[in-house]
Amino acid sequence: AFTPNGDGENDIYLPSIVGAIEYEFIIFSRWGDVVFRTTNTSEGWNGNDQNVGSMLPVGVYTFTIHVRDINMQVANKKGYITLFR
Repeated sequence: AFTPNGDGENDIYLPSIVGAIEYEFIIFSRWGDVVFRTTNTSEGWNGNDQNVGSMLPVGVYTFTIHVRDINMQVANKKGYITLFR
């Protein structure tokens, strides 16, 4: 869970990824709409639509992460993020 409320603490959801040569992080609303997507391991989600649009509502969001590391090993992960304000 994270709390993007502008207090400077826990305002960005950013997975910890090390050694990736290929990376994609996608967050979906409960209706399946993509609300955030990045291929930059240092860019996290701020709780807004595509990080620049309107603030998204409190709730549970689904994410997928695709990583290929320097050894060409592939990892695909799915999970949930709870957004609180």
